Amino acid sequence: MKIALLTLSFPPQIGGVQTYLDEIFKRISKVHEVIVVTSVSGAHRVKVNGRFYNFYQALRQIKPDKVVLGHAHPQLLLAA
Repeated sequence: MKIALLTLSFPPQIGGVQTYLDEIFKRISKVHEVIVVTSVSGAHRVKVNGRFYNFYQALRQIKPDKVVLGHAHPQLLLAA
């Protein structure tokens, strides 16, 4: 199953949310294909295959079976 982990914060950024999401990624990726979708420099733009998209467009390109939200943020909720 292809799972998209959609978040604004992910390592190498440092913090509790980032550590928590990294653990989720490590555990789920042992069983499923996991793609982390995160912003580039906080700009709410995502790079997929060398092109930049907003979160919704990125999910359409990736075509995941499931989407996991890292935390409730309006841009992430709209994309999911």
